[in-house]
Amino acid sequence: MSFYIKHPHFSSYHGLAARQFRRLADNPGIQEPTYQESVSTRAGDAFKRDLRGVFEVLEKQVAGTNRGPVPAPSPKIPYPCAETVDSSSQVKAKAADMVCAALVQWIGSKTGQQAPRDITAWAMDKDLLNFGMPAMSVRVLLNKRQLDSLRTVLRDVIDAGRRGRIGGEDFFTALQAVSATVVRDPDQIKNARALANTGLIPDFLQGLPYTSQLMAMTNELWQAWSPDEQDQFLRKLEGKIEYYVRVHDTQEGWVRLNPQDDPDEEVFPVLLEELP
Repeated sequence: MSFYIKHPHFSSYHGLAARQFRRLADNPGIQEPTYQESVSTRAGDAFKRDLRGVFEVLEKQVAGTNRGPVPAPSPKIPYPCAETVDSSSQVKAKAADMVCAALVQWIGSKTGQQAPRDITAWAMDKDLLNFGMPAMSVRVLLNKRQLDSLRTVLRDVIDAGRRGRIGGEDFFTALQAVSATVVRDPDQIKNARALANTGLIPDFLQGLPYTSQLMAMTNELWQAWSPDEQDQFLRKLEGKIEYYVRVHDTQEGWVRLNPQDDPDEEVFPVLLEELP
């Protein structure tokens, strides 16, 4: 759900901003975006009232689902949660549509094999008052076993790069020869178009919101680099391995997500830029 709070000094941008905020508020299962064009920045009480209405809808829906099974949809009640919300205002009505559509999507997904994402959201990655300042630091929670798998993959890549330079082999042929990681089809490494297709990359790296020079590595890219560029790339990977070792061996910063978990399942918030 998006709220557009207009600033009177920037009226020339209101039309463009409204279109962008509507796009942010597109949700599957709802005909109209859950978008609210709020009053100007000078009317803070109205915005506060709108937000309070949204939270009331969410609270009632959570309370309703906690009481027992969710009722099935019917022509009279198109959404299973329609009985539990009070749509007395425009904002509440939009919030009710959003919550109910999300619930319907979740119920429908129960017949599939993959669980739905809890929340799909947009966020500013820069400070609103100072665009030169990051607003957030994205981290990935990894346990020690996953850190070890990253070290193994990077060590294989480094060894392959050095072996290929000495023996004249292409990158993936050398990688197949030195790989310490077990893959289902060894020829998959040699025939891979890019490193991401070798079967060596741990599953937890798939789908992360970043681009990686390592993942996109190809024979052509490796051969196009000068010896200095190849050395620089391999040294960068060695630096990441040193970081993983420091994290692995440190006592601080590890988090146990569930009290009953084994200590080996503790996780460390690794910076996104420290991943390969």
